[in-house]
This record gives sequence, structure tokens and C-alpha cells, in this order.
Amino acid sequence: MHSAKQLYFNILLIWVILLLANFSPGLYTNEEQYLSLAKQFMDPSWIPGSFCFEEFPGTRLFFQYIVGWFLRYFSFDDVSNVGKIINYFMYAIPLALIFNRLKLSLIIQLLIVLIYSFNQSFFAGEWIVKGFEAKTIAYIFVFWALYFWIDRQFIKVTLLTLLATHFHVLVGGWFFVVFMGWMLFFNRNTKQMLLNGAVFGLLFLPFFIYLYKGVFGNHELIPQQVDVDWVYAYYRNTKHVGFMSDWKTFSRIAFDGVLISIAALGIGIFFYTKQLKAGYRNFFLEIFMLFNIQTLVFLFVGVFDTHGHIMKYYPFRQSGLAVFTFISGMFVLMNESEIFTKRIWNKFYVKQALLFIFLLLLSTRLVLQAKNFNSGFWYMHLNEPYHEMYAFVEENTNPKAVFLLVNTPRENDHLYFSRITRRDRFAVEKLVPAGGLHLAEWYLRMKEKEAIAEDINHLASTLHHYKIDYVMSFKKKLDLPYLELVFSNKVFFIYKTHEP
Repeated sequence: MHSAKQLYFNILLIWVILLLANFSPGLYTNEEQYLSLAKQFMDPSWIPGSFCFEEFPGTRLFFQYIVGWFLRYFSFDDVSNVGKIINYFMYAIPLALIFNRLKLSLIIQLLIVLIYSFNQSFFAGEWIVKGFEAKTIAYIFVFWALYFWIDRQFIKVTLLTLLATHFHVLVGGWFFVVFMGWMLFFNRNTKQMLLNGAVFGLLFLPFFIYLYKGVFGNHELIPQQVDVDWVYAYYRNTKHVGFMSDWKTFSRIAFDGVLISIAALGIGIFFYTKQLKAGYRNFFLEIFMLFNIQTLVFLFVGVFDTHGHIMKYYPFRQSGLAVFTFISGMFVLMNESEIFTKRIWNKFYVKQALLFIFLLLLSTRLVLQAKNFNSGFWYMHLNEPYHEMYAFVEENTNPKAVFLLVNTPRENDHLYFSRITRRDRFAVEKLVPAGGLHLAEWYLRMKEKEAIAEDINHLASTLHHYKIDYVMSFKKKLDLPYLELVFSNKVFFIYKTHEP
């Protein structure tokens, strides 16, 4: 067991590695969405009557209260940057405690954190260490729950998972499903399983009722032609949940990752069936296998769930924890193996080799991170045409004006538009509502945008049915009788709309 000073030192170094390997300044795409939702939630006058940023907070309720309050007094960039820095530190504490419990050396601890930073899931794009949002707060409690799970303090696991669920119902919820599965198949104590299940269910019930009323309360108003579950799972979230719709999509998005996941599961089963001596290796192999099996089982579910009724709940989210527990489990396996501990680990040249591998991986990661520093976030602050456009919109348009952006090279290139100008947009692909009537309306608007992208003359029909005050075109001038050019520079053309 490490001393307290050693533990504090480990926490500090893990935090530093998390920062070096994952931190990027400014807002990335998810933060543009979730911080803006939090700002609008606490200050509805920020973008009055916004379609994009006013929606039922759902599982983000506590996040939006906390972050929305800070956004009253600090900038988006400050909240994002400080939020990530604090988030990483809050990860480092339970991670150091977990590694300490597993009796892993410091260099191994740092290697686990660094290796995980390169690829945080087998497939489906889940990540744990990156930005600052509701799920990253939930994962803080998940790591604490994992620590107490190792220590067999099951009630604490349940209560911490409950806290995680109140920040992100799917992060905490799926983790609790695996925890219950472990108690059923490996712990085999029915009384403990029922007790923890009852505690979780009773304490989660009020929040579940709140979520149910908010998500399903207006389903009767949804247009019959819109299947909102399919929209969410297959139209918008193909990368994360909807890639089982056909072989071409699956092979493009998830095939390689699924093969690696299956291979990792095979490795886990192989070592688990070896009936190794008591230690933490079997425990980590057990939870890894459950995390991994759960995600693989839902691949088959996705083949048949063509409407997304189940897939909309992100059943592949546990792939992030599967990778973490696999990497950790393999190092625990080596650490508890007599061959490694007696003949390999203590050799001077092995320690030097581990240090070299660590420095090589760290330098590689830093090069990748340096590219992030020079991408997306920075160019829009340094590019003069953008500043000219922002200034015009803020100074010459009504705060309730709605903008439609056309001819944009990529949808996410202009996520920051509403945050900087405080003007609403007609619809944004990234800013998908969580469900219900709002999701149906978003889908109909996205179909309008698709029709306009195919034929700009469809804009006349859209203007008949929706409130759009300005159309902004990227590097392409429009010539339509109902559009009046009010601003232009070498990048943007802004038109005020008139009745077609």
C-alpha cells in the first residue's frame, strides 16, 4: 500500500498526464451544444424564443443548473477550459485510488492513462476523457463506484451510481445494469443484489418520473409521419448507435472495432478460465467481460431494432469502460503473475524500457494534441471576415431574428454562430433534441434544409411555412427575388428575406 504522500503525488501526475494527453482550449462540438443549452436554460433572454437551445433539460438538469449559473458570470471559453481542468482532476483521484488498490507501480498507472487516451472505446465513438459536459461529471461518480466495487462496498457503489445517473441517466444506468449482472453471475448473493437493486430503484424513482413526463408527455402531438426513435437512432446518430442498419454502414463505422472487441473478449475468457490464484485480476476480467459482452449483444439487437426503440438508449456506451477495464486488467494480470513479478518487472532494463515506451507514447500524443490547438477553435477568432460578420449580425439584426445558413462546407463549422452572435438558427444537424415533439420538429426542419441544399428554389416554399429572417450563404452569392443582400465580404453573404 502506498503512503499518503505517494498517493497525492500519483494523483498529481495522473492529472498532469490527463491534461497533456486530452486537453484542448476552447469549446469542441459537444460543448458548443451543452454549454449553450445550459446558458439558455438559466437565461432565456440570451437568445429569446430559441428553437435550437430551448428544450426539456432531461438528464442534463443538474448540469444545466450548475454550469448555467457559472455562465452568468464567466465566458463560455473560461467555463469550458476550467471545467475540463477540474474534471480531469476529479478523475485523477479515484483513478489513483483504484491503481493503488491494485498495487500498480506509478509508471504502469501513467501508461494505463496514456494508452487509454489514444482510443477510448472499441467502437461506437464513446469517450470518457475529452470535453466538459454532463456525462463527464457522471463518470467521476462511476470511477468512484468502481473503486468501492473493488473494495466490495456495494451500497456505496449503488449510491455513487445513483449520483452518476442523476447527471447522465445512460452513463449511470448502463453501469448499474453491469453491476447487477456481476452480482448475479459472479457474486451470487441474491440478497445483496435485491437490496442494492431496491435501494437504487426507490431513490431513482422520483427522477425517473420527472424524465418520463418530460420525454413522453407530448407524444400524442408528434406528427404520424415522423418516427422519432428512428430519427434519433438512425437519421442523426448513425455513428454511435445506428450503424447496424446495413452491412455497408456497419463495415464503414464499426467493423474493425468490433473485431478488436471480440479479440479482447477472447483474451479475457482465455485468462479467466486458467483459474489463476486469488487477486484482483479475476475481478477485472469479470467486469471487463460483462462490459464487453453487453455491447456485443446489442449488435444483434440493432439488426432487428430497425425503428431504434432500444438503440436510442446508447447501449454501446459501455465500450468506453470496456477498453479501460481491459487495459487495466491486462496490466493487473501481468502485475500479479509470478513470471512477471519475479523475473521481469524488477529487471532494470525492463523499467528503462517501460519509461521509454511511456515517453514515446507521450510525445506522440503531444504531437496529436498540438494539431488540436491549431484547429477549429482558433481560426474563427483570428479570421477577419468572421469578425466582420459577427459584428454586423449583432449590431444590425433583431435579437429574435432566425438565420438559415446555406452552402456551408460542413455543418459543424458554424456551431459557434449562435453563441457568438446570440441569434437563433433555423435548425442545426449537431443540435438534435433528445426526443419528443421537439425532435420531430427538428427532423422536419432538417428535411427542409436538405431540400434547399438540392434546389435553392425550394427556399420559397420553406419561407411560406417557417419564420426565417435572414439567409447566410458561405462563399456563394444567391440571386433570388425575395432575398435582399444586406451584408457581404469575401466569405459571407447575408440576405434579409421577404415574402416570396
